[in-house]
Amino acid sequence: MNGSYSDLIKDLENNRIKSIYLFPYRTQVKVQYVDGTVKTIPIFKNDQNIIKLSQLYKIDLNVNNYKQELASASLFFNFSFILIVILAFTLILKKAALSLNNAFKFLGNSKLIKPDDENSITFDDVAGFNEITEELKDIIGFLKEPEKLSNL
Repeated sequence: MNGSYSDLIKDLENNRIKSIYLFPYRTQVKVQYVDGTVKTIPIFKNDQNIIKLSQLYKIDLNVNNYKQELASASLFFNFSFILIVILAFTLILKKAALSLNNAFKFLGNSKLIKPDDENSITFDDVAGFNEITEELKDIIGFLKEPEKLSNL
C-alpha cells in the first residue's frame, strides 16, 4: 500500500499518523497510521518538512541507522572472504601433501622393481632375430662365466 507525499502531509496535519520510520538514503518513509495500517511513501531527499511537521504534531520519528548496517555487512563480507581464502589454502596444501606422499611412496617402494632373477622372460619368448639372440646368449654366458673369456 503506497501513498503519495501530499496525502502524507495532510495525514500529518490531521493527526492520523502514529509513527514515521525514515530511511535516509532510500528517500522513503514507512508510515504507521493510528488505525494500524502501514504504508511506504516516497519523499524528497533530505526533506526537512517531514521532520518539522512530525516535531510540531508530536509524532514518533525513527531514523534508520544505515551506518551500523553497512558496518555489519562489511564485517560479514570480510570474514567470509578470509574464511574462503583459508579453506582454499588448506585444500591446496592437502593436495600438495598427497602428491608428495605418493611420490615418496614410489621412491621407497622396492617391491615395484623386480630383481633380475625374478624375471620370467627368456630368449625363447622372443620371436625373430635368431642371430642377435644367439650373440646375446654368448655375451651373457661370458659375463656369467668370465673364465671362458680368459681361456680364449
